[in-house]
Amino acid sequence: MKKINKLNNIAVKLIAGFMVVIILIILLGIISYNGSFSAMSKSYRQSMSSTVTTTASYLELGMSQTSAEAQKIVDNNEFYKYYRGAYRNDAPHEYMLWSSLYNMVQSAASASDFINTITVFGAYGEGLSSAGTLANGFLDTFQATISGNAEDGYWIGAHPELDTALKIDRSRYAASYVQSFVNFDGYVVIDINAKAITKVLTNIELDDGIIIGYISPDGTEILNTDAQTNVFYHQDFFESAAASGSDFSSMIKYQNQNYLFVYSPISTTGASVACLVPESVMLNQAYEIRNITIGISIAAIIIAFIIALFLALSMHRAIRHIVAVLEKAANGDLTGRVSMRRKDEFGILGHSINSMISHMKILLNQVNQTSSLVESSSDDVAQTSKLLVTSSDEICKAIADIETGASAQAGEAEKCLQQMAGLSEKFNILSSNTSAIETISHDTKSYVTQGIDIIDKLNSRSKDTQEITNAIIEGITKLNDESKTIEGIVDVISSISDQTSLLSLNASIEAARAGDSGKGFAVVADEIRKLADESMHAVGGISDIITRINHQTELTAETAKQAGQIVGSQQEALETTVKLFHSINQHVEDLTSNLDNISRGIDQMSAAKDQTLSAIQSISDVSDQSASATTEVSATILDQLEAVKHLNDNADTLNHNSKDLLEAVSQFKLV
Repeated sequence: MKKINKLNNIAVKLIAGFMVVIILIILLGIISYNGSFSAMSKSYRQSMSSTVTTTASYLELGMSQTSAEAQKIVDNNEFYKYYRGAYRNDAPHEYMLWSSLYNMVQSAASASDFINTITVFGAYGEGLSSAGTLANGFLDTFQATISGNAEDGYWIGAHPELDTALKIDRSRYAASYVQSFVNFDGYVVIDINAKAITKVLTNIELDDGIIIGYISPDGTEILNTDAQTNVFYHQDFFESAAASGSDFSSMIKYQNQNYLFVYSPISTTGASVACLVPESVMLNQAYEIRNITIGISIAAIIIAFIIALFLALSMHRAIRHIVAVLEKAANGDLTGRVSMRRKDEFGILGHSINSMISHMKILLNQVNQTSSLVESSSDDVAQTSKLLVTSSDEICKAIADIETGASAQAGEAEKCLQQMAGLSEKFNILSSNTSAIETISHDTKSYVTQGIDIIDKLNSRSKDTQEITNAIIEGITKLNDESKTIEGIVDVISSISDQTSLLSLNASIEAARAGDSGKGFAVVADEIRKLADESMHAVGGISDIITRINHQTELTAETAKQAGQIVGSQQEALETTVKLFHSINQHVEDLTSNLDNISRGIDQMSAAKDQTLSAIQSISDVSDQSASATTEVSATILDQLEAVKHLNDNADTLNHNSKDLLEAVSQFKLV
């Protein structure tokens, strides 16, 4: 298996792809954190400013109720009567008025959560307080400690003298409202309940670490926590904000830490509400987003790595399995199968590979079977072609023999013709010299003897001619039969060529279906097709040659039959001539007494001579035609022999190619 570069590994690519997404998420988290840092800082500042302002407004509202209560007491005429001594001389009535006023003060003090103590006192009589009573003469002591126009009312931070007189703990009140009576010397002092302010401050839902406090005009601080004191008063950032006289917020440095400082004055009292928010608390949500982002990023990295690793390992196993099967198939082993139950693209790929291997196995089985058939057919063709070669050789030898015999027959016929010409001349001389028969009668016996010898020879030659003619007819008949045998073989070769062409077409179709893997087989199929075409072409040539041979053979056979008939006639004529010569020999002995018979015999011999000459001429002509036809047949057979040899060579090539095809197919392991 080819090794893959680590950078090209699917696991590395998947992890890298997931890491890109994670990096983008981290960048988004950083951007979100930075954006949220600024937005939350601004939002938190606005929120705390609103909280501090609202708290200041609420306290101012509560304190305004306190001033209203003081104004209500100042406007009450009953206090005027008591502290002007209207019932100075009527002690019971004065006591009843004092008691009523005392109850009124107690009720007013208990009616509001913001009021801790209400104290009323003047130059005459006892002072009234929800915390107790004051002795006469306290007015002078108090007036010595205060400043400002008490008629309009004003706020003070503390009143130590009053605290001492009433035994009031300074921590019990946050500030005091002081207002004087108009028509007599006297004051109403209302202390703001410190617990009420503490309750307001502690009821504000704030994050841990945030300090919010109420700062009285004298610097007294009421905080939402007991952990620290004197947080704001005399601090530079507080003094700067107080000097501005308006709402204020800014990031400050306090105890080496960054804080958000928020300031809001309570305008009517001279007090204020201030808040310190640690930067860490202010940005706690941003830190939470940062931590969440980091946590999500880490979790995403781990999950992405696990998912990528799982997917990579799963894909790697699937790919290794598929590659192993394909490598076995590439090496010719088609027994491997892709076995996986995946329903993704790998499952589809595995199914397709299995289908491809199955089709290849079917195709190769068909090719194997076809190759075997081709090999068997090529063997048959080779054997048949060898038989054709052998038969053609034998035919060529037979034709050569026929040609030799025909030539010899033509020569003998020519000699016979010459001899018959000489005999005809002698017969003419004999006929013209019948008057000198008696003179040469003694020579007649010799001539007759010679004639008998010649006729015997002619008879022998005629028999030989008859035998040769019969042999020619028999050879032509055998040639015709062999031609028919060759036609049958050619039909077989043509059928094999058609089957080979069909096989080549099917193989080409299957090779085309196989795609790239069937290119090699397509080349083999194309060679088989070419071989089939060449075989068909050779078969066509052989068929044409055989057609011409058959036609010429038929003509030769017909001529041979005619020659046989003529030779038969010649044989009869020769037998008649022999009888006549014997008769001449018999009559020569009685020549004198039978001249008339001799004369008639000579006339008959003359007629027979003419017939014999005509027959011999015909035999000579037939022999020449037979020799010419035999030469043509011999040339045709030679052409046939060359075609058969070419067919044999093609059969050998086909056999070799079929063996190569079987060898190539045998490389594949199908089971």
